[in-house]
Amino acid sequence: MINKIHDEEIRILISDSNPENRKAFSKALKEKYLIIEAENGAETLRVLVEENYSIDLMIIANKLSDKTLVDVLKDLKNNYYLEDTPVMLIADGIQEDIQDIYDMGVLDCISTDMTKEAILRRVENALMLTIKQRSFIHIMREQKKEFIDGDMQIQNIDQLTGTFNIDGFRKRAKYLIEHNPNESYAVWFCDIKKFKFVNDLFGYEIGDRLIRYWAGLVVKLLGDNEACGRFSGDTLVSLTKFRGEEDIRKNFEMVCEKVGNYLIRPGVNYSVEIAAGIYKLKPEDMSNPNINQMIDWANVAQKSVKNTSGNQLGIFGKEMWYKQWRELVISQSIESALENGEISVWLQPQFNFVTNKIIGAEALCRWTHNSLGWISPGEFIPILERTGQISQLDYYIWEQACKLMRKWLDQGSFIPVSVSVNISRIDLLDDKIDNRLVGLLEKYNIPASMLRLEITESAYMSKPEVLIDIVNKLHELGFTVEMDDFGSGFSSLNMLKEVQVDVLKMDLRFLQNQDNSEGGKGRKIIKAVIRMAHELTIPVIAEGVETKQQALFLSSVGCAFMQGYYFSKPLKVPEFEKLVKSMIEKGKNNKIKDMDSIIENDIQENSARIIPLKYSHYLLTPDFKLAKCDANFTEITGYTWEDIIENQLTQYDLILEEERAVYRKIIDDTLKDSKEVYLKHRIKRKDGTAVFVNCLGHPAINGYTGEHCFAVRIVADMTEK
Repeated sequence: MINKIHDEEIRILISDSNPENRKAFSKALKEKYLIIEAENGAETLRVLVEENYSIDLMIIANKLSDKTLVDVLKDLKNNYYLEDTPVMLIADGIQEDIQDIYDMGVLDCISTDMTKEAILRRVENALMLTIKQRSFIHIMREQKKEFIDGDMQIQNIDQLTGTFNIDGFRKRAKYLIEHNPNESYAVWFCDIKKFKFVNDLFGYEIGDRLIRYWAGLVVKLLGDNEACGRFSGDTLVSLTKFRGEEDIRKNFEMVCEKVGNYLIRPGVNYSVEIAAGIYKLKPEDMSNPNINQMIDWANVAQKSVKNTSGNQLGIFGKEMWYKQWRELVISQSIESALENGEISVWLQPQFNFVTNKIIGAEALCRWTHNSLGWISPGEFIPILERTGQISQLDYYIWEQACKLMRKWLDQGSFIPVSVSVNISRIDLLDDKIDNRLVGLLEKYNIPASMLRLEITESAYMSKPEVLIDIVNKLHELGFTVEMDDFGSGFSSLNMLKEVQVDVLKMDLRFLQNQDNSEGGKGRKIIKAVIRMAHELTIPVIAEGVETKQQALFLSSVGCAFMQGYYFSKPLKVPEFEKLVKSMIEKGKNNKIKDMDSIIENDIQENSARIIPLKYSHYLLTPDFKLAKCDANFTEITGYTWEDIIENQLTQYDLILEEERAVYRKIIDDTLKDSKEVYLKHRIKRKDGTAVFVNCLGHPAINGYTGEHCFAVRIVADMTEK
């Protein structure tokens, strides 16, 4: 016969407006249990509260003088401290179907016409079902023992879960550690993954129920001299005895299994996942417990596994302590590092693969710490992003890049290249970012076109409206905006549609592993991205090019601009300058020029003439399609670039039929010998008339796609002559 739980006499509340029924059940049960009576619903709830929520079983009639059983059950469900109270029904006089009542949690029913033995047996069976539930109440009583004042109890109890709030947990944990110095303890820090998604998808009420259910499971596993508390919204902390890692993992998996299935129902298959961290107390922790520090260490362990899929448990160790210490040192020394020159700007060149020219550089940073030594950017940049200090580093890099480009401009013999710098998500929250950047341009007197700005997709995802507004302002000021890491996230296409970017920077992670094979998905995706960018007339820079095979593939699909270790690792500034100068010297001996270089050279030569010539330029692909033209070409022929694209015009559409064969032979010979050729021929205008022109033809490169082409320079309109 069960008559005690945790050495405390079992309390049974009999609620019935009929005094004879109360008397009959009390007589049958009072020899074994402590009986309390209530004559209506209001008194029932009052007794439950006054008894400190410690009623072990409630036997209640279907109808009381002021409430029905259903009303009382609803009152219980609306009070976390009472919602798990075990209930049995007095079935005397019930005619209707009571299935709904059982669905609300009623365990069983008894009636006055049953024998004493039958009543005792049913009550005992109900109590057997609730032993674990009563263990929860017992532990809560134990947790409250140190708080004598009732007001103090309320101040230290979390109203949602009934466990301690964080202040109450700190006090209770400190008390338990100090009063059990020989015990081996561990502090837990547990968090529900993507809890915001649970609230958004299922509603806040369901989210609260999930938290209460989870807390109840944790508390039921607690033994004597252990405690649990709610740290914040979806985070629980607890102090448990450490009985070995195997026991710890067993309990964790048990809770995860039940919590994971909480939201699963017909039509809904969402599994809740938990990330937990544990800090095992050391001997020095027992003698001088710093609860906040212990919680922090457990949180570090939790963060180390939170981004791994599935339920994860991390145990704090020396490696985590060292990592935490390094993060602290790094965050505290960034200001002095910038002042003392520990952080330096390095440059990674960007190449046109076809022309083998340097077209720009990306500004990177390297940190040689005065005590930690060399620190990888992969370590210190994420730390500065988390601490909100990344803007200090960004501002420093921006200024160093501007200072460097001013030096290049002052060196008459050195041809400067544009430099791209990173704009972090935090930088975009600065409503004066445009003023900062313009201030640097004015301070060092450099054009906006030389300072290119890289913005990642994550910046768009956090605050798209802000990003769109800022990018528009930057464009008005003349800056080139590059979209970094295109394709690495979920919103790349949306950002491309909404934000006015000038350049796409595409990381070659698509070409890793099996995707690097011929016909692999990665290659197909890259080819599609490049084709799309061409349609939008947006240049693409491929980052992370590490092999010749990758470079050749990119060139074959129309991407000439590349950056990566195949061409050059990031360089110190003097090494970069040396490389650029050597590339310039090599370029002077290169017979094949790209179209932009030809046009630029013509403009420079014309500026020195007393009577400038009116050149017109157009570019032909190997299959004689028109790939590029300038405004002068439109003036001579009447064809606009839109006409060429829409009608897919070729050189044959412009040349009289009787001249085509001769023209083709001249071009073929020129491409074969890589030499300049003089041409005279007639061009058909859009209006049907013809013009007679003198031309110079060159083997050339389409600097936009890297394709070998034939450049034509119309030097004179000879029609009148």
